[in-house]
Amino acid sequence: MAVKKKIATKKKILAKKKIVTKKKATSKNKVVAKKKTVTKKKIATKKKTLSTVSQQPSNPIPSIGNPAPDFEFIHQGRSENIGDFAGIIVLYFYPKDDTPGCTIEANGFNKIVSQLADRQAIVVGVSPDSAVSHAKFKDKYSLSFYLVPDTDQTVSKKYGCWVEKSMYGKSYMGVSRTTFIIKNGIITHVFTKVSPNEHAEEVLSAVNSL
Repeated sequence: MAVKKKIATKKKILAKKKIVTKKKATSKNKVVAKKKTVTKKKIATKKKTLSTVSQQPSNPIPSIGNPAPDFEFIHQGRSENIGDFAGIIVLYFYPKDDTPGCTIEANGFNKIVSQLADRQAIVVGVSPDSAVSHAKFKDKYSLSFYLVPDTDQTVSKKYGCWVEKSMYGKSYMGVSRTTFIIKNGIITHVFTKVSPNEHAEEVLSAVNSL
């Protein structure tokens, strides 16, 4: 009988330990689950914030005859302001480095750089890519003009080029292919819905007319 009682007592102790262990495991799982929920909420909030920022609408496209929205760029190793630059700037906005259309457009401008220089005109490209991406793009195609890294779309929005686009039925925000010719800080020409293939020549013609 004594042996049976000992066995029964031992079973009760083990049963209690299992219950305690289960409770601890359940409690731990709840804590982990709460942490995961909090983390997911933080990630969701961050994504929502980034989405809201990136999807803020652009200003309207600046009109011919108006001052060009100002920003800094690099020319011949020094910082310049669009509004203060004495000469002509071909300022073009494009969606992405090293993509087919953007490469055609960039190479087109690269071919006429020397002719533009004869008219005291320079080329400045803008896209949402990083400075590292721009450097690779320039090196790959030996581009001889400056590319502005507009990762937060500040410049694109100033010029009305950060717009809602769609592909395969899905909407997204991106840069509309647009070119401005600016002389002494004033916009003289605006090209929207640009076709990369013939664009450099039409820009050269416009610059020659100034």
